[in-house]
Amino acid sequence: MSEKPPWRVAIEQFERSIGAPIEEFIKTDEFADAAANAAKGQTDMQRKLESGTTQLLHGMNLPAASDIAELRAEIAELRTEVRELARALRAPAKPEPEVPTAAKPAAAVEPAAARPKATTAARPKPKPKPKPRTATKPTTATASKSKTATATKSKTATATKSKPKPKRTAPKPKPKRTATKPKPPATG
Repeated sequence: MSEKPPWRVAIEQFERSIGAPIEEFIKTDEFADAAANAAKGQTDMQRKLESGTTQLLHGMNLPAASDIAELRAEIAELRTEVRELARALRAPAKPEPEVPTAAKPAAAVEPAAARPKATTAARPKPKPKPKPRTATKPTTATASKSKTATATKSKTATATKSKPKPKRTAPKPKPKRTATKPKPPATG
């Protein structure tokens, strides 16, 4: 049973007859140039196909793969920022160091019992907003005309001074939902 079946012998002879010339051709510079041109042509075709597909999807107002990749990168950045902010909030607040009493002027030194305790959560009070100016009434005979003119001017001035709403660049990430167990009905 050491003999090979005839089909196997035929395949091995065929491989030997074409194997040697193919190996010699692979070692030549022409084959290397042809392989490089084929790879370049394949990447060019892939780039053109991707560009055409992107234009088609954008024409139908649908996102392309590149758009989704950008959104994923932005979401990853936002997640890292949120984690850093959460860590900063969880970290205990460091108390502010007190100024030594020798550095304070003599008139500002108070007894320890009269001094309020310093808190890290204390924030400065916000400054009050200035009140809007009111127009003075003219005393001439043309008071009604100028009154309506100033009223329309003030209305248009306030309308043009309104701040434009900031544009959003990326949608807010939705919070993850966790499965909750249904509550048992209340008895009683």
